[in-house]
This record gives sequence, structure tokens and C-alpha cells, in this order.
Amino acid sequence: MIYIHQNPQKHGFVEDFREWKYSSSGILIGEKHTKLKQQSAIDWFGNASLYARLQDEKIDETINFPYIGEDND
Repeated sequence: MIYIHQNPQKHGFVEDFREWKYSSSGILIGEKHTKLKQQSAIDWFGNASLYARLQDEKIDETINFPYIGEDND
């Protein structure tokens, strides 16, 4: 999920992935009620503050290769 949220920044669409208007990143840790199962997603990371902290870390993409293949950029 963090890998997906960071993609717009990685590919140069925005300076900071939090600026990407199509992202659900901010919604996950926000208070606004949506159809997104926010708590279920946050529970994967432990809690909202841990999720927010992990978003700032660079993801080791080699972990994802079995699922997404190589990204040639």
C-alpha cells in the first residue's frame, strides 16, 4: 500500500506523494468517514502513527518484485 502511495512521487508527477489528489494516503489516517475500510488498512501496520511514519521511509522495491515485476525507470 505504501509502495502504491509513493509511486506518483517516484515517477515525478509530484514533489511529495501526499500532494497527489488521487491518493487515498491521507484518507487512511484522516477522520473523514469514507467507504474505505480505514481501520482494517491501518491495522496492517499496527496503528495510524506507525503507518504515517512508515510512509516517509523509502520502500525496498526488491521485496515487491515477485508481485509487480521490474520497474524500468
